[in-house]
Amino acid sequence: MPLQAISGTLGQERARHLLRRLTYGLRPGQVEAFASLQIGDALSRLMDGLQEPAHPRLPEDPEGGMPSEYEWVTITRADTERDHVLRSALLRWWTGQMYRDDTALEKLAFFLHTIHTTKSETGGSSRDLYWQNALFRRYLINDLTNTSTEFNRYTHLIAKVIVDNSMLHFLDGRLNVRGRPNENFAREMFELFTIGKGPVRGAGDYTTYTEADIREAARVLTGWTSVNWGTPEAFEPDVATGLPTGKARINEDSGNATNHDNEEKIFSASFNHTIITPMADPPTAESMEDEIRQLVEMIYNQEAAARYFIRRLYRFFVYWDVTEETEQTVIGPLAQTFMSGGYRLRPVLDELFSSEHFFQAAPGQGDDKFGALIKSPLELTLGTLRYFDVEIPEINTVEHNEVMGTVIGEMEDMGLHLMNPYDVAGYEAYHQAPGYNRNWITTNTLAERYAFIHRLLSGQMPLVIDLLAWADDPGSGITDTMATTAVDINGRNYALQLVEHLAGQLLPFSDRDTAITAERYTYFGEYHLGGLEWENWVFNWQNRNGGNMDIMTDATERLKNLFNALMQSPEYQLF
Repeated sequence: MPLQAISGTLGQERARHLLRRLTYGLRPGQVEAFASLQIGDALSRLMDGLQEPAHPRLPEDPEGGMPSEYEWVTITRADTERDHVLRSALLRWWTGQMYRDDTALEKLAFFLHTIHTTKSETGGSSRDLYWQNALFRRYLINDLTNTSTEFNRYTHLIAKVIVDNSMLHFLDGRLNVRGRPNENFAREMFELFTIGKGPVRGAGDYTTYTEADIREAARVLTGWTSVNWGTPEAFEPDVATGLPTGKARINEDSGNATNHDNEEKIFSASFNHTIITPMADPPTAESMEDEIRQLVEMIYNQEAAARYFIRRLYRFFVYWDVTEETEQTVIGPLAQTFMSGGYRLRPVLDELFSSEHFFQAAPGQGDDKFGALIKSPLELTLGTLRYFDVEIPEINTVEHNEVMGTVIGEMEDMGLHLMNPYDVAGYEAYHQAPGYNRNWITTNTLAERYAFIHRLLSGQMPLVIDLLAWADDPGSGITDTMATTAVDINGRNYALQLVEHLAGQLLPFSDRDTAITAERYTYFGEYHLGGLEWENWVFNWQNRNGGNMDIMTDATERLKNLFNALMQSPEYQLF
């Protein structure tokens, strides 16, 4: 039975929740624009009309050796010796795309990366990493907008990831040949990428698959290799995706794929004793692709595979704890939607993100899901910058790469090494029980989160925030009335309306005396004034545009105090 959908316009609380979860943070004016929408219209804004960004380009290298706007994703000039420069440019390009994207595209692309993980250190060249990244994005656009029926289903993506150049490097698929099968990818394909382990019910039997299944799948996948970026076939695109891909090892003399194991592969009772039969003898590239199609179809004929994916989706976008009740009332129904829709993702996203369950913290809705996840370093850094609408230099420029290099360094200090997770399972926050998203927080990483806010607001980073200019902009929502209306608490006046307004924008739950206590608001108000007498604050605020630098500086310092208090709070780490 489908999940119960919400009705009516979103309102501000639901609009904030939706935007925080599906994008990398709120921009000025976005909440107001979404608050008046029905959920279907809101999701259309986030998932319709998506477009692929332009390829990354490496700007002119001051050290020489790389021409201006060097198209490093082509093979016109392979430069493997300096590939580390190109890897760095790729990370900065992708982070810049995340910052600019006001749709759900880049958030969903990162989600797919957390499942089908490769590591920059071992996942091939920078070009391999980029084309895998582009593969996720192209699939999402095709699926969400229902275009290109050859590549608009999640099962289509799985088949292409199997022979993706980066994955062939990362998990040794290019070393998997007839007579010497390499099981690395087959093992991770079952455990991490598709169906997941169930309870162990015997030696080598994980309920959803067995060790024997791993061996048979490895045989299916023999005979593939990655392309050589210095050769013309490197950019011979895959017919379905239009992107570069791995290739079958073909014997130049016979024209056959002699490195492929062309015998039948027989799977266990977990897969109903399915037999994968080669369609040609001797094997060809087409027959090898057909065996992969049969393998993927066999896996996704099992409801366990659909449920595994939905759990990953749920933990990333909704909540980390999948209880037995959640399994039955949310995971199961969404898995059925996934399967009945032919493994297209869009129907699942529409059902989940329009459901009452997703918006449970709205007024009158049961248990709280607002503020139930800890922000990743991506969400914290980019979300903070988006809130202040910080101007970032044009992408693919030296200036852009310098700025985004600083942002990436901040994220690394907080524990996220983009495109280079600790191991094959990916970033612990998205898969490692029992902590899940709590794995982002350690003594050191929490201190770095607070330090990032301090450095940003104190002008210690190459990112400029003019707090007074931002506050004066209508998009901030700040008015003179809320900034200068006194609320007496225990004999001291505070700008409580200002505090409540900013708390409502910055914190995932902000109802006074309920989600945040009156004492907490008093703390924020006290931090804001910082010992300044109320009358002095009002005078400085009202005269901030009069050219008196002392007054302007003092008004800025009071705002900086308030933002530091709010954004270095435990509540700000949640979304």
